Amino acid sequence: MISPALNILGIARKAGRVDIGDEQVSSAARAHSARLIILASDAADNTARRVRNLPGNGKVVTVPFTKDELGSALGKNSCAVVSVSDARLAKNFLEKLEAVQPGGYTDALEELSRQAERVDRRQAEKKAHEKNRRKKKS
Repeated sequence: MISPALNILGIARKAGRVDIGDEQVSSAARAHSARLIILASDAADNTARRVRNLPGNGKVVTVPFTKDELGSALGKNSCAVVSVSDARLAKNFLEKLEAVQPGGYTDALEELSRQAERVDRRQAEKKAHEKNRRKKKS
C-alpha cells in the first residue's frame, strides 16, 4: 500500500512543483525555489552530504522511504533526492509523514507552515487587489 505522503509527491509532480535528481535539486536550491528537499533513507552517504550542504532556504529531511519507493511515487525507477517548490504541498507532505512518525519533522513543519501562511496571505491580498481594480477602486 502506498503512503498518503507519497500520494502528495505524485500530485506535486503532476503540478510541476517537483525537481528530481541531484542536478535539478541543486539548481532549485541555488535558485532558492526549493522549499523542501527530501532525501531517501537509503541514499548514498556522498549524496546525503552534498544535499545537506546545498545553499538556499530549503529544509532537508530524510524520509523513511527507499529510493525505489520514492521513484515509483514519482514515475521513475528510483530517486534518492527530490525537492518540492510549493510550500503548501511540502507542508501537506510533512503533515502526512508526521502522522506516521510523530515528532520527527516538527522543525521543518513549523517553517513550512509559516511559509504557507505567507503564500496564502499574499494570494488573498492579490485577489482583493484584483477585485478592487475591477471595481475601479485604488
